[in-house]
Amino acid sequence: MNIQKHLPILLIILIALSIGTGQVLAQDSGTEASQAALGSAFTYQGQLKDDNGDPITSACDLRFSLWDAGSAGTQIGGLSTILGVQVVDGYFTARVNEAGSFGGNAFNGESRWLEIAVRCPSGSGEYTTLTRQEIMAAPYAAYAQHVNDGIGSGLDADTVDGLHASELGTHYQNVIVVAKSGSDYTSVQAAIDSITDAAADNAYLVWVAPGIYTETVTMKSYVHLQGAGQEATVISSTITSDWPPDQATLVLASDTSLRDLTVVNSGTAVASGVAVLATSGVTRTLVVDVTARALGHSLSNFAIFLDGSGTSITLQQVTALAENGIDSNFGLFNRNGAAAALQGGTFTGRGGSNAWGIYNVDSDTALEARDAVALGENGSSTSFGLYNYDGGETTLRGGSFTGRGGTQAIGVQSTFTSTLTAGGIIALAESGSDNYGLSNYNGGTATVHDATITARGGTNNYALSNETNVTLEAKNVTTLAENGSNNNYGLWNKDNAQATLLGGSFTAYGGTNAYGVYNNGSGTTLETESMTALGENGSSENAGLHNYAAIAVLHGGSFTARGGASAYGIYDALIGDTTTVTLMADNVSALGEDGSTNNYGLFHFSAVAVLHGGSFTARGGDSAIGISNSGSYSGRLEAESVTAMGENGSSNYGLYNDPSTTTTAESSQFTGSNNGLYQNGGTVSLGVCQLDGNATRSSGTLTCFQVYDGSYVAYTCP
Repeated sequence: MNIQKHLPILLIILIALSIGTGQVLAQDSGTEASQAALGSAFTYQGQLKDDNGDPITSACDLRFSLWDAGSAGTQIGGLSTILGVQVVDGYFTARVNEAGSFGGNAFNGESRWLEIAVRCPSGSGEYTTLTRQEIMAAPYAAYAQHVNDGIGSGLDADTVDGLHASELGTHYQNVIVVAKSGSDYTSVQAAIDSITDAAADNAYLVWVAPGIYTETVTMKSYVHLQGAGQEATVISSTITSDWPPDQATLVLASDTSLRDLTVVNSGTAVASGVAVLATSGVTRTLVVDVTARALGHSLSNFAIFLDGSGTSITLQQVTALAENGIDSNFGLFNRNGAAAALQGGTFTGRGGSNAWGIYNVDSDTALEARDAVALGENGSSTSFGLYNYDGGETTLRGGSFTGRGGTQAIGVQSTFTSTLTAGGIIALAESGSDNYGLSNYNGGTATVHDATITARGGTNNYALSNETNVTLEAKNVTTLAENGSNNNYGLWNKDNAQATLLGGSFTAYGGTNAYGVYNNGSGTTLETESMTALGENGSSENAGLHNYAAIAVLHGGSFTARGGASAYGIYDALIGDTTTVTLMADNVSALGEDGSTNNYGLFHFSAVAVLHGGSFTARGGDSAIGISNSGSYSGRLEAESVTAMGENGSSNYGLYNDPSTTTTAESSQFTGSNNGLYQNGGTVSLGVCQLDGNATRSSGTLTCFQVYDGSYVAYTCP
């Protein structure tokens, strides 16, 4: 394992120390230096690679120690240990000396070296000790050396950095200061352009004092750009360009970093306005604690635009906002083979026709996000938290993704042969006409686990949608679709869609119809294990599972419908096909209750169903039927070791069989206060079954073998 110093000149640029009895002076946005006590901690950024030179992605333990020599020497103070540091694509940030473990006099102006020991993954094995790194001077630390010697007294705000005051008689190598006055340069770009010898072993820092700098900036490799803080240092322009945009307020370069400032684009031309841009081949670039805003009245606004094969950018705790674009607004746009790694941060698109928090598009384009927040809202047409499109690959670890308002609001969508892997996320769509919490659409592949997914309000809600030639695996996912005026779906699985559900709960509530799971269309299959589905309070129809012209294979789990006119624990139908097994269920629990007219544990219509074990219960309403086998076509139902009961309705049946249908039941129990079995035609065969409530046969063929009643007395079927 080896660690590479990613930002050699920035190693302790954020260092904050108490030197002797004095306090470090911090520069503010006013005209005078003000007293501000800075804590003992400093920030260290690095890149961690394994023995093969591949960047590490893992939670790691880091142990820092301070020394007075590059080798051997004497350790200064104690150890600073940080456990569980998140390393993504090799990059990490750690706050060192948080509790002052190096001692109050650790940084006294003498040379110091930092030794790092690493253990990956966190909590495993022994630490690996890496080569020590010399701690170089930084503006705050350099000024602190003179706080008590009288040299620094009387310096004005233009020289408070301590680097360029003639009184000091010193100038630190490879550090250039930009300020409105009294500095090396007054222009950020002029400062960058002045550097001609930047290299991997000769990196530069351009530090930008507080103020608004109206200009465009193009960075250089190995030249790191740092401001005095977000909203303190602002770089602003109105530049725009045609599609694809090739100009921006700030253009990134390879092997560099951008941090602690705000970048703004307020262009108004009918073109694209971009705050931060990376073009093809820009790689090994880190953006930390930066705000990017594109907010002019241009055609489309992009807070951050990453473009091109070979482009690889890490965005850490970035705030991105795009709004006011006439057509579209994008917090982050990642395209054409670029790779983006997000560590925290917020990405917002607002207004226009289309609003996108994050947009990831094109084959070989990759997005990896940990604990990011994405919001698309108030687009008149569409509002997306995250959109993964046309071959894009997206991996989400935690975070929240929200779409709000417009004709369509979508928390997360992956579509057109794109791949989505998401764990521990929150996805929300609300206040659109149609709302999709998470949508896997038109050739997409999605793997989702331990997620909370919600669609709310509007006309139709699809909490989790899997539609048109797609594949979905969902494990321990919780969905809720509620309060759409028309239809609400916990899961919508449709049109040659393949869905595998392992655990989890799927709930639909309110509207005209509420379906916990809706499985529909030719070639569509659903396989579940130990899941829970609930549809309730739709005014017309409610179903735990609605399976129509599709195949459902259920292993355990519960399916409940409640309220409305009709309630179906499970609804299964395939009109006109009497050979295809549409439903296979073992040891499931199905309940339909409180429908004012009809309640069914299982409603099976003109299809083939095979049941092994499980209970099917209907309760309340005009009629309560545990299992109904019905239809004008010759559907078939096979049941073994099942329990079916109808209760508390005006009419109650355990098993109801219609003309043209066939039911075969073995080792099963059918209970109803009116009839355990009501045969209205067709063919019924019962073997070793209990009928509690007797049997009525109005027509059809009934065959009984060792059938007994609720008192366990042999019963002769009519």
